[in-house]
Amino acid sequence: MMNLNLQLFGSTEQTNIPADNLRECPLMTLTVPQMMKVLNISKNVAYELTKEPDFPCFRLGKKILINRDLLQDWLNRKCRKAA
Repeated sequence: MMNLNLQLFGSTEQTNIPADNLRECPLMTLTVPQMMKVLNISKNVAYELTKEPDFPCFRLGKKILINRDLLQDWLNRKCRKAA
């Protein structure tokens, strides 16, 4: 299992995110850089995904946030289509 250490909202506390199961992640949303690490994708690919009409993200000011649970569902749907 791969873990992702994140520092949240400028705090000194770090959070471990199990990258192999997003549902165990304690966060409700991920930022684009967090999603890049969890999915092991490039910055360009990550931002292209956020432009897809069915991708589970929203803007909060200038920040793009990805709904963690809906991301897992989106990935599952993509995997079923590819199979």
